[in-house]
Amino acid sequence: MARLSQEELDHIRAAILSCVLPRWQKVAMIVTRAQEKLQEKYPKFSIALCAEQIRLLAQEGKLDSQGNLRYLRFSEIKLPSKDS
Repeated sequence: MARLSQEELDHIRAAILSCVLPRWQKVAMIVTRAQEKLQEKYPKFSIALCAEQIRLLAQEGKLDSQGNLRYLRFSEIKLPSKDS
């Protein structure tokens, strides 16, 4: 992650957000979808990097989350509702 430029991180975060819906979804599903979108440009894309970016997006309020985000199959995320 330290080797990535801010532009690359922004691209990765945008790809993650584009996979998220306004309803609850397993984090593992979002990671898989983001990985599929990013694999051509970032062939060594790391699941750990994606999971870390999801945790940061949730901390920033750009995603709603439930469960422990360190356990991808046992946590869920969604886009925040407009009234929150």
